[in-house]
Amino acid sequence: MTIGNEIINNLTTKLILEAGKASTEEDIRVGFENSFKTYVPQTGIEYDANYEKRVKSGRVDALFRHLVVEYKEPHLFESPGEYNKAANQALKYIKALASENLEDDSDYIAMFTDGFVIGFTRFTCDGDKVISTPRPINEESVHTLVEYMHALNFKALSANNILADFGPNSPVTRRAVNALWEAFANKKDRRSSMFFLEWQRFSGRFQASEKILGLKCRLSPKLNVSELISEPSILSSYSFFTVITLF
Repeated sequence: MTIGNEIINNLTTKLILEAGKASTEEDIRVGFENSFKTYVPQTGIEYDANYEKRVKSGRVDALFRHLVVEYKEPHLFESPGEYNKAANQALKYIKALASENLEDDSDYIAMFTDGFVIGFTRFTCDGDKVISTPRPINEESVHTLVEYMHALNFKALSANNILADFGPNSPVTRRAVNALWEAFANKKDRRSSMFFLEWQRFSGRFQASEKILGLKCRLSPKLNVSELISEPSILSSYSFFTVITLF
């Protein structure tokens, strides 16, 4: 992966600027998160962190996929004890998230910062803690952070994530249903038509729907799949077949 030096330089400058005018932990959080939203997409990924994520051991300030981000008040890490305390807090969050998503602790990495000093911590595959030495916010440490964002840009295989990405309200599902509908409705493929007739034979409850109710399928690209399922009056046997085939 190649990340442009100009983007890293601009992001680093912006982070330093935000830290310089911050007086609270919230100032650091808002300034840094807005900077990430501006510059990280320029490196090729969409930055869409989950904020105040609740876990058993507390709340994570920001969670981007498998990157835990914790913010502290400005200059807090001038005390070595506070730096180590923040690292261990982040490790607890990692354990809680891994347990919740049935993943390995080593799938996560945490970044914690007071705006001027940045640190990284994680678990190895053997379960050992790894805590980096305190590092200043500079081009090298910011480059490392963005590399972690890229490397950890994958979602947990959880029910909520699957439902969000592929459930009735998902744009992906809507596009898939409409693509199937176009293919089946046009009947350009002989095998798909035969597949439909075979399904219709085994699903007698739908066979007479169009004749008895005089229905015409009004499925359109604007129709939400959840609306489609909840309003059977708009469905023909063909559109039922489309939805059932997808799911």
